[in-house]
Amino acid sequence: MVGFRNNVGSAAITNWVSPQSQQIAFGRGALGFVAINNADSAWTATFTTSLPAGSYCDVISGKSSSGSCTGTG
Repeated sequence: MVGFRNNVGSAAITNWVSPQSQQIAFGRGALGFVAINNADSAWTATFTTSLPAGSYCDVISGKSSSGSCTGTG
């Protein structure tokens, strides 16, 4: 999460979603988007983001390296 914060800096919070107390998702402008699920069940959703079109990597569970992603999410 530190890497996320370092990347997005002070960009405004956008696209806030929290359907229950154990689930939140939000963007930081066009710089990043995070979804956190602490519920006992999977969270299946389609999110609206301010990110430009492209491919993205789950850098919480892995990393982006040489054009590929080791993340599992």
